[in-house]
This record gives sequence, structure tokens and C-alpha cells, in this order.
Amino acid sequence: MDDEILEQETADTQKLLDAGYDELDRYSRWIETHRKTDNRTAERYSYVLESLVDYLANYRKTDFRSMSEYDVTWFSYFYFIRQSTPDAAMHEALIAALSSFTEWMKYEYEWVAPSWLNALNADATMYNRRLASYRSLENMSESDWTEAFEIWCAELNDYLDSRCMLVPTEIANGIGWGSTMGWREKALYDHCARRWQHERDKRVNGGAGYEEVRQSLLGSYASWLETPQERLDMASPRDVIMLERMDNDTTEDEEEDD
Repeated sequence: MDDEILEQETADTQKLLDAGYDELDRYSRWIETHRKTDNRTAERYSYVLESLVDYLANYRKTDFRSMSEYDVTWFSYFYFIRQSTPDAAMHEALIAALSSFTEWMKYEYEWVAPSWLNALNADATMYNRRLASYRSLENMSESDWTEAFEIWCAELNDYLDSRCMLVPTEIANGIGWGSTMGWREKALYDHCARRWQHERDKRVNGGAGYEEVRQSLLGSYASWLETPQERLDMASPRDVIMLERMDNDTTEDEEEDD
């Protein structure tokens, strides 16, 4: 990746982290003085929320106010469950921590939480089921673990797809996003995913059904892939991806010849 781009990404990430930690400091004082939360519970909430701030900044390049349903769903039902903690009860505190921080955001900023976040805060059934299911893998043999883990992952993907949260896998006839991406393709994929989630949330919050949203977004997605963009020197995202792959294949062939 170009040094200039890498430096800009690092700076943006650090800004998100600094702002997130500042808010967590004020939140921590609030739950201690306003909510009279005991120290152990406050410690668990802080651990969960620090993990969320880190995840949003480093992987989603966003913050709590701007996170999408996909962001918090993936964090809650996959990322955080797999994260090691100094106290197993911290995993069990996730929903309560999210609910508490949502309440503080409303108190501090009169922030109106999206309906999907309120729904997640109100019902921990799926989170608890996925946490218990993941914990059940601990004593399995390696082969059994691999198979059960793949099923566990597939269940989440099915859930995400049923709610139109997954970006389509195909970028051209029979060609998909790469399992290993060059930096340009990765940047375009991240932009595409943020664009998809933003448009998806806007339509769902407006009352559209998931299949209606899917059909609308598929057209928008196809148009984005094939439309030349000024910031890409009037190439389309699909053209940029295919050219990068060709360049990478050529470089690999030259290295093998050497």
C-alpha cells in the first residue's frame, strides 16, 4: 500500500480511537455516579465497550454513532465471542453493556438509537445461543471443531443474508471478490461494503422489506461496479480490480522466473 495512504488511514483510525476512549471515560464516570454501578460490573462494561471502539475504528473506520447494523451484528455475534477475555463473565455482559452505553448516549446527547439496536438490546436470545454454541466447541477434537466452527459461521452468514446485510460475492460473470485482495481491491471492497450498509439501513429504517431492499441494492451495486469514477482516473471499480489482478499475476510470474 502507498505510504501516504497508509499514513492517512493510521491517522484517521487514531482519531476514532481517541474520540472513542474520551467518550468511554465520560461514560464510566456516569455509570459510577449516576447509575451507581458496582465496580466489577463497570469493569466488565468498560472492557466490552473498549473492544467495540477498537473494532469499529480498526476494522470499520467508524464510531458508535455511525455504525451500521452489520457492524454491531458482526461484532456481537462473531468477533467479540471469539475474543479472549480475562473474565469469562465479560462475554455475558455484552448486551447489558451495549444497552447501558446506548442509554448514556441518549442522556448525554439526546441520541436516538436505531430500531435494530434497541431490538438487539432488548433480546439477548440469539447472542446467548451463539455464545453457548461457541463455548461447546472447546472440548471437541480438531476435526470435529473445524466442522462445527464452519457450521457456526455459516449460521451467521445465513442470518446476515436473510436481512440483506451481505455484499454480493460476484463482481463479474463467474468472478468474485478475491479471498486475498490487493490493496486497491481491498479499499474498493471496504468502500462498497460501507456504501451497501448505509443504503441498506436507510431503506430498512424507511420501512422497506428485506427482499425489496435487496433488489434495489443489487441494481445500485451493479451500476457502481461498472461506472467510471473521476477518483479512479475515469476507470470503473471493476476495471481497477481486474487490472490490479493482472499486474499482481505478472509480478508473481516474474518472481517465479527469477
